[in-house]
Amino acid sequence: MANEEVRRTLDRLPADVRNAARALPVTFEPLPGDELVADGLDPDVLGLFVGDDHNEEGLSVLPPQIILYLENIWRMVKNEGG
Repeated sequence: MANEEVRRTLDRLPADVRNAARALPVTFEPLPGDELVADGLDPDVLGLFVGDDHNEEGLSVLPPQIILYLENIWRMVKNEGG
């Protein structure tokens, strides 16, 4: 379900952005970990980009990727839906 929504979202992006975005892996976690929250990440964050940005290769030890926090996303959708 989440993978399908990511695919549909990518399909709606402009071609130049879509091609760059498709190169990024998208992973799913239930919630941000305690260590990230202790480091100052909002526990209600919906997602996180990690790794070097498009113009700064080689600075990060992590490969570029997007992490989506599904429990936070589902909670936000339920609250928005009334």
